[in-house]
Amino acid sequence: TRVVVASCSPRMHLSTFKGLLERAGLNPYLLEFVNIREQCSWVHGPETGDEATDKAVSLVRSGYERSFQLEPLQALVEEVSREVLVLGGGIAGITASLELEEQGFKVHLVENLPSIGGQMAKLTKVFPTLDCAQCILTPRIAEVGTRRNINLFTNSELGKVEGRPGNYTAEVFMKPRGVDLQKCHGCGVCSKVCPVSCPDEFNEGRSLRKAAYIPFPQAMPFVYTIDFDHCTRCGRCLESCPSNAININDEEESVTIDVGSIVVATGYKEFQAEKLKEYGFGVYPDVITMLELERLTSLFGPSNGKVVKFSDGGSVENIAIILCAGSRDKNQYIPYCSRICCMYSLKQAIILKETFGIDVKVYYTDIRATGRGYEELYWRAQEAGVQFIRGKAAEVWYQRSENNLIVRAEDTL
Repeated sequence: TRVVVASCSPRMHLSTFKGLLERAGLNPYLLEFVNIREQCSWVHGPETGDEATDKAVSLVRSGYERSFQLEPLQALVEEVSREVLVLGGGIAGITASLELEEQGFKVHLVENLPSIGGQMAKLTKVFPTLDCAQCILTPRIAEVGTRRNINLFTNSELGKVEGRPGNYTAEVFMKPRGVDLQKCHGCGVCSKVCPVSCPDEFNEGRSLRKAAYIPFPQAMPFVYTIDFDHCTRCGRCLESCPSNAININDEEESVTIDVGSIVVATGYKEFQAEKLKEYGFGVYPDVITMLELERLTSLFGPSNGKVVKFSDGGSVENIAIILCAGSRDKNQYIPYCSRICCMYSLKQAIILKETFGIDVKVYYTDIRATGRGYEELYWRAQEAGVQFIRGKAAEVWYQRSENNLIVRAEDTL
């Protein structure tokens, strides 16, 4: 009533023996597979022959005992939904949605922010080719808006999921936007009359935007959003909107959708640099994160594409880039390597050197250039004159007499 096979990996012949049981009239799930090849004989040398044999005997005994717990199972056939839920509207979620739609699936794309685009929308160029980031992203953003079988939920969050693979029920919460998506034409009148200014998260909080805003010029959908965390509900936008699209009493809505699969493409969170007290982020205005530097080099950034000091608006002649800031630290912060910081920094260093003529020093632990074209980008940075100092920066402080920041590190080479 049970079959125990002691031989090779089940990956190789599990289906073979299942078919054998079926032909013999026994339920194919009353089969226990014991791998004494890859997991026993192949991993032990001839000097451990007796011990390996004892191990094989033990494995077979275990399989024998385990076989008594097997239950006859029956394969079920049921229709599954041809609709897919994609969580996250960054480049990964956009690409997944477009490719799934091309394969005939209906896609529900859910994004937490008012527009899709994600972090890539903030970038100027991408490594290792230094191609224009927006030339890659913007056509795909626009394409999402034209696909009939992509249902876009922006300014929305996933509530709960129930069900099983092939048939899930998902609840999506649509946060109050304050603007009717069907009526708004993106004219911008509401933003012009809005009296409230607040930090612009698209520029990493280094510039201001109105409480009625569009996240960035290529946003999809291209409609305005009311930031109710800062809005005073003064009603000026309501009075001025030519399309009558404003609803300052907008409330949260929920919708339930049935899907067969869920793709999670929710991106990443940036490390909180203020935790690194020794580097002075949040204390010295000119100690910034790499994404803040990214926005400085953008024509649509807070300085219109000029790399300037946040402290006094002055020009920048040299920049130090500190790698492994908070990572590869088992004692305090994050024990792992993110794998993108080295190459992202090299990309920025080359742009700063070649486009802006700024001297760049990179303080690193190890340069991890592990992908196609990555090592060549490392060479290009060296040839451009970027200086590499192998040593983790110990501290950063402000030298008042010279109006400069000082970086202290040991050059281990």
